Amino acid sequence: MSNTHRQEILPASYESDDTDDEFGGFYSSTAAGSRPFEDERIKIVPHIGWRAGLNERDFDIELDDSIATWFEGFKESFKTFKKGPLISQRLQMFYLNAQNPFEWGLKLFANCADHSSPKSNSLAYTVIEELSNFKKKHNPDTSSLINDNLRMIGFNFVAKQGHCTLFSLVVDTFELLSCRELFIPKVRDMIERKQYKEAGQIAIDLKLFDEFDEHAFVIPLFMQDKISIAEDFLNKAERLQRPVVQLLDSFFDKKESVENHCSKYIHKYNVTDVYYNKLHHKPLSKLVQRLAKNYKIQKEFTPNVNKMKNFGALQFLVHKRYYEKSLNRDSWDEMVRDTLSESDQDLQLELVCFCSSFNDQAEAAKWAKYYRLKLDDLPMLVQDFIAENDGGVTKDHRPTEDEQWEDSISEAIHTLSLDASNVHLVDSREKFYAMISDLASQSMVAFDSEWKPTFGGAKEVSLIQLATRENIYLIDVMMNQLDGSDWASLARNVFNKDDILKIAFAPATDVSMFQKALPAFNVNYSPQSSSAILDLQDVWRYIGNITSFRFPFQEEVISHNLANLTKLCLGKKLDKSNQFSNWAQRPLRKEQLQYAALDAFCLLEIYDVIEQQLMKLQIDPNEVLNALLSDNKLTEAGKKRPVRSGASGGESSRRGTRNKHNRHQTYNDGEHSSARGYKQHHPNRNKSVTVIGSFKQHPGPNREPVLVSEVRFVCDNMLEGLAKMLRRFGIDTIAVKSAECHDRCVFVALQDKRFILTRGANFTKFSEYVPPGHCYKVGNDRVEDQLLEVLKYYKVVIQQKDIFSRCQLCNCGKFLSASPEDVYYLQHRTELPQSVRESHRKESLENEHRIKLDRSWILESLQESHRNSGQTDSGAKIDAGYASDTVIANVDVFYICNGCGRCYWDGSHLDNILAGKLADLLTLSYD
Repeated sequence: MSNTHRQEILPASYESDDTDDEFGGFYSSTAAGSRPFEDERIKIVPHIGWRAGLNERDFDIELDDSIATWFEGFKESFKTFKKGPLISQRLQMFYLNAQNPFEWGLKLFANCADHSSPKSNSLAYTVIEELSNFKKKHNPDTSSLINDNLRMIGFNFVAKQGHCTLFSLVVDTFELLSCRELFIPKVRDMIERKQYKEAGQIAIDLKLFDEFDEHAFVIPLFMQDKISIAEDFLNKAERLQRPVVQLLDSFFDKKESVENHCSKYIHKYNVTDVYYNKLHHKPLSKLVQRLAKNYKIQKEFTPNVNKMKNFGALQFLVHKRYYEKSLNRDSWDEMVRDTLSESDQDLQLELVCFCSSFNDQAEAAKWAKYYRLKLDDLPMLVQDFIAENDGGVTKDHRPTEDEQWEDSISEAIHTLSLDASNVHLVDSREKFYAMISDLASQSMVAFDSEWKPTFGGAKEVSLIQLATRENIYLIDVMMNQLDGSDWASLARNVFNKDDILKIAFAPATDVSMFQKALPAFNVNYSPQSSSAILDLQDVWRYIGNITSFRFPFQEEVISHNLANLTKLCLGKKLDKSNQFSNWAQRPLRKEQLQYAALDAFCLLEIYDVIEQQLMKLQIDPNEVLNALLSDNKLTEAGKKRPVRSGASGGESSRRGTRNKHNRHQTYNDGEHSSARGYKQHHPNRNKSVTVIGSFKQHPGPNREPVLVSEVRFVCDNMLEGLAKMLRRFGIDTIAVKSAECHDRCVFVALQDKRFILTRGANFTKFSEYVPPGHCYKVGNDRVEDQLLEVLKYYKVVIQQKDIFSRCQLCNCGKFLSASPEDVYYLQHRTELPQSVRESHRKESLENEHRIKLDRSWILESLQESHRNSGQTDSGAKIDAGYASDTVIANVDVFYICNGCGRCYWDGSHLDNILAGKLADLLTLSYD
């Protein structure tokens, strides 16, 4: 390369000029520890090199004339060509000719206009990226080129930016790991400034896993819902794994609520930017369980979460036993024993108290004896019962009518018509392939599955039932003789063959379970697949639109489940008392095997009955089947096209009949299989029910109008917008955000006596656990229309005092009233200047004409302690940042939510409510 060209790029002997310019001289003469010159008129912002080096030495970022000229031309080229070979070549040439490319790389970075916010395609990022590429390509001797001062400069240049990839480049390029102890004070400074995310990420990149405890940033990051960074650090900081899990578990100590424990921690460690919506028992308990599982932490180290989880499970069992009466004695006994630990006497005593509260003293005494509980600890009624029966439960004790275990099966139940010799337990590889050989020759197979009920943990399939008209196969999934190729063979030869019609009831859940527990058992169940899986729940909904169709045992049903469909078709219900039992135990009880066999075989019987009823109406069942399996049978609005009675197949006949061999196509109504239309209700024909969408809703539970204070709701994760709107009108509404919200919604509804609101396929599941009308499926799309729909259904009367009486974010109904001076102080930590009032005060105040509401909330005054701490009584950080100086100057009273700290005031939104479309809600009447 010519010397002329070298001069254009960089003089090889170039040395930096130490002469200070006016700005640089000012700072170089400033005493150590002092701040840059600042007064009310001028604020001088130091350049990026100020105090960037080791021991806070300044780094000269000035370029000499030749380099500055070259860099200006290079920046113009970058604007034109962006990142690419030309830009890379010019930077590589620059570094090759630089006396110290690492020092000059930092100088170029400091002179990039975008160095304060570098993105992956920015000039500043490209400068460091190409320096890293230069080092990898040429492998220079870094011992003489990179010292601790340059490392500190590189750290300070990029640590503030929050760009993880850029920081990683600097770590590798400047070899920061070789002196990582230099940066520990820097990370501690970030923690002191509450920059937990940045501190955690830097600690991960610099592998500082032994220098910080759980309180430094791990727990604060959990509080801020920045879980991924906290977990990334914990994954390597093994010494902290158990302490962190134990600390989180301590928040579930029953002496106080989870929220109170979190608030105390937040106050003690002054954690900022807390995400309070996640600081309650549901998400935190899931976090503890997941961390404990990932880090293989034994259960004795998470006693509180385990106790809470087991207590919830016990409540659920009691509900199913004494409210639903859907557990037989064996199922109840095995689930209780599986749920309650032998060492948890508190929970054992809870079980005894539950049984006693339902006047089942014999059952309470039985468990007291089983767990060897002290007599003095038992309820008096149980003590009396034990005393009357000579210290135990007598063998000849006859339960009263209220204590009957089988009272839920007072009506006739459907039984298996197939001989017991035709029910085969498949518990070996030989039996498995013999079963496949038989099934592969069939034209129709029904299937179902069973799994052990779990509370918060992962569910795993325990048994798969497959039924033909001659045989029923019960596959023991827990046997250890099958591998992936065996399950793939079952899928290939049976489930995914389009010439075998598979019958099921709501199969999406079963297929989902197959995919999770048995990945090789890849059952096709999607719009693109050709396997024929017919959902009888879809059939039930479809034939509900045939006006003349009647079941042989027609009657009104509330819950649209398999037991009721069996009764409509076969005249007797299924006995579901073994459904909720321990399917993971081995051997399975005889009653469990009988239940499992019948659950699959009855699907074929139901199919035959529906087919016969269609033929009586001169409707070709094959055409109905063809319509369901091929064309989805949905209009653009998502509604079924009705089948006209008296026609051969109704509208489906107009599309023609496909070849019988090819007629089976997977039915899916355009949504994901887990949210398909199979969950929608079959329409009732009672004229008093309410029509919503393509199904009909049971009449509302309130015969007379009710006030806002008399209703409470829980919305699933599809109706978060409606939840906020209900709160806007003062209605106590909990929004369950978790995607797996089924158990949570039901639990909250039963515990707090709330009505459940949903839009999705959960309606059927929810409806099975609550009284009729206590679960409502919202039909409208716009949130305003949804609000009106719900209010009318539950006959809720809204008054002016209810409007904005509840926080829209957290549902809290307690507020603190604050003055403009309070809000300004909370924002700026200084008193409100008169100049702010004068400069922002409007001459004609709009709020003089606004309606002042006497709201139905709990309103207290903001105290000095709130001002000083910046927190509400619940420990929430007061968020007053939304109030501008103009608002502060023109609003007399502010309202701060005690639950989340959000600041509200009466503005145009109140006028819009009182004068707009929603004003009609104040005049709703229910005749």
